[in-house]
Amino acid sequence: MIYTPKYFAPKSQDQIKEFIDASSFGSLISIIEGNELQISKTPFSLVEENDSWLLEGHLAFNNPHLEILKNFSEVTVMFDGSHGYISPMYYKNPEWMSGVDGTYLSNLAKRAIGFRVKVTSVEAKFKLNQQTPKEERDSLIEKVSMKNSLLAKDMRKTEKWND
Repeated sequence: MIYTPKYFAPKSQDQIKEFIDASSFGSLISIIEGNELQISKTPFSLVEENDSWLLEGHLAFNNPHLEILKNFSEVTVMFDGSHGYISPMYYKNPEWMSGVDGTYLSNLAKRAIGFRVKVTSVEAKFKLNQQTPKEERDSLIEKVSMKNSLLAKDMRKTEKWND
């Protein structure tokens, strides 16, 4: 379960559908024996069928997650949209926040705790068709940009990586 204050909660199912369509690259998460996590980053498509939602995706043929999906019925899929840290120092006039409940700023330190975590391992994947020949990539980027300009922008960034 994700902690979601009321003011961060979606107002409708349509908002959620729109978000999934725009942020379709998700994390497929399964818990296997011994509470070990198996996580696969993969694209998804949201399909509505008989008043139900289905997520369609794909994994590489040799991805061990496929075997887990055959044996375990429940998974979690997490979609991340655009995000980043917004420092309190960015606010031009932070006093506006005090109007939320009259004590927001004075109680902020009691409700939020900063933390630091030492990074001991990093795994990353940029699956942006950077392996595709330039002519094909240009065509893909043009088509993708019609629906998802942020994805197209990220795909263009990888052109510099191939130089």
